[in-house]
Amino acid sequence: MKTEKLLLYGAAGIAVFAIFSKARALGNLVFTPGTVSAMGFTNGVPTADVTLIAQNTSTTGLTINSFAGNVFSNNILIGNIFSFAPVHISGNSQTPINVSIQFKPLGVVTDLISAWNTNNFSQDITVEGFANVLGLQLPINLRFKFGTP
Repeated sequence: MKTEKLLLYGAAGIAVFAIFSKARALGNLVFTPGTVSAMGFTNGVPTADVTLIAQNTSTTGLTINSFAGNVFSNNILIGNIFSFAPVHISGNSQTPINVSIQFKPLGVVTDLISAWNTNNFSQDITVEGFANVLGLQLPINLRFKFGTP
């Protein structure tokens, strides 16, 4: 009976350590904007293929299984961003992640009309979503600003 309890406590301790190690490694993942590689139409919907640069500052290798979220411009929903291709990022390195954006034409037009009416062509771009990293959901909140006010 004592041996069984000891084995059970040992297994629980290993499981807690593994979860803690994953969570700690996730805290060291940083996303930055990359480049636009293509623009076009898919089934009549305007799209763009872009890269995000994922930087892993931990010593643990991480696999991003998927990435999905929404793109806002000046608080107006203008599209959906996603990637469902797994990407491995070695420890202490960075890797580009290819993502696609499907634009919402009404949102883009609304943002353009707002810019024209206010004579403010500055863009505050926000990406809000989740990345599935090591089987855990990591909230993503990226903000970019460009243009002149």
